[in-house]
Formats: sequence, C-alpha cells, structure tokens
Amino acid sequence: RNERALKIGLMISPERLAEIRSHRNLGGNMILQDYCDITAIEQELFYARRLFVENNITMIDISKRSIEEITVLIMAKYQEFTGEILAKD
Repeated sequence: RNERALKIGLMISPERLAEIRSHRNLGGNMILQDYCDITAIEQELFYARRLFVENNITMIDISKRSIEEITVLIMAKYQEFTGEILAKD
C-alpha cells in the first residue's frame, strides 16, 4: 500500500445528491426508496466525510461544479502533490 498516493474524495451536498438520485429513480422503485431519502443520504455523506478525514483524504465539494471545473481542481491537486506540470490539451 502506497501511503504517499494522492487521495481525493468527492463530496456533494445531500440535496444535490438526492436530486441526482431521484432522476435515476423516475420509475419510483420502492426498493430504491432509501437511495433517494435525504436522511439516509446525509448519513452516507457523514460517514464518507469521516472516512476522508480519518484517512487524510483531500475533499473537493462538487455540489455546484461542472465536470470541467472538477477536472481542473483534481489536476491542480495532482500538480501540487507531485510537483509535475501537466500539459493542457
């Protein structure tokens, strides 16, 4: 196990995750009820945040970011971590 590996955890607001999940569950499948439940989602995110903190994982909040913005942030963290300059294509 490489303790020096770059680790990044992506976080999202419970409301945004519930919105995304509800769009996936348009059929209203009862089995997925907890999947879209805001309280269950808050609990999941609490445990994820705790895991990230306990393992010294950098967190990026992606709640209101585009995939391009997220990519730029991850690339910046990578450059900061490695000292490498990444080419922009």
